[in-house]
Amino acid sequence: LLQGRPFGWAGILACFALFLPLGLLSKENAALLPLYCFLVEAILFRFRAPQLAQRRVLYAFFGLGVILPGLALILYSCINPSWFLSSYEIREFTLSERLLTEARIVLFYLSQILLPLNSELGLFHDDIALSRSLTQPLSTLFAILALGAVLLSALVTWRRWPLYAFGVLFFFAAHLLESTIIGLELVHEHRNYLASFGILLALAYGLNRALERIQSPFIRNALLALPIFFLAVTTLMRAQMWGNENVHAYSEVQHHPASPRANYQMGRLYATAAHQAEVVLKPQYLAHAVTYFEASAQLSESYTDGLFGLLMLEGIEGLPMTEPMRTALHQRLASGPFNHNNYNYLGSVFRCVAAGVCRFEPEEIHALIASCEQNPLFRGRFKEQTLAQYERYLQGLAP
Repeated sequence: LLQGRPFGWAGILACFALFLPLGLLSKENAALLPLYCFLVEAILFRFRAPQLAQRRVLYAFFGLGVILPGLALILYSCINPSWFLSSYEIREFTLSERLLTEARIVLFYLSQILLPLNSELGLFHDDIALSRSLTQPLSTLFAILALGAVLLSALVTWRRWPLYAFGVLFFFAAHLLESTIIGLELVHEHRNYLASFGILLALAYGLNRALERIQSPFIRNALLALPIFFLAVTTLMRAQMWGNENVHAYSEVQHHPASPRANYQMGRLYATAAHQAEVVLKPQYLAHAVTYFEASAQLSESYTDGLFGLLMLEGIEGLPMTEPMRTALHQRLASGPFNHNNYNYLGSVFRCVAAGVCRFEPEEIHALIASCEQNPLFRGRFKEQTLAQYERYLQGLAP
């Protein structure tokens, strides 16, 4: 548009009319593409155009395409909050707890970009404690103040340092969908991938400005080489961990000992090893599997993976499940948040029985289904699939 070329508007319209739908068909957070376009226009191009009429069209286009839909979504959420509140039915946290906790998590995302340490990186981050209030823990308040300061710095400096402001605002915009009101799981590193571009752009801009003032080529090159060397070593170490399933599981549980999922993953590896091990090593592997499965169950009041792991050890290896663990499994199925993992493990139990690998008393299977049916969140098509598997199981018991 600034150069007066005719395809300028075609490119802008293609972003909204072609690439936005294609993006949405790939991943839901592509819905933020109009917001990214708005940031580019407002901060970098500042709605400049060769003619006043074109500038007015730009204002109208982004007003109708971004600002108005955004305000409409906010209004709709206030009038009909059930569209996002329903997602909390399978969570063990409330909307206010999520919003407070996400302040600490977004600051954690920022630290991962600025200083990516292997001890902090991980496949599972379910060991992050919930924020119950602004001061419980106190780091919640500090996180909100820190993020507010970073955001304010971008708003104050957007005219003088537009690339810095754009990078910071892009980071916050990229987390707007997955780190606010929708009841998703609290944290996953992949949510930070696109958002990291903004911070990296701001860092590159700041580094470039700083290097321009340094006369010595040696010092300039050293300052450039240090972060590259650090990131290369960190990436190499991370790749070596992920390249071996056993090493990866061990490193996860070492770096995140309070993670229910990391402990379950370690228990599953020991259970698999026990199933394939020689007679001499089997008891040792089974003991380790039980230890990690029980730790997984004790680290969360609703997580059931470790409990199902103990149940499968009973069915496959004949290792009795303790009554406290059995009681905990039935209580969580009956009254806890009924997530997709529960359906998956129930299906695994029925498939294992059908394959003749697992041996359960019929009373145990009946008790599992009875516990599930007490839970009002046990519903929908996944419930129908589970009950269909249960019916086939009953037919197999019939004489």
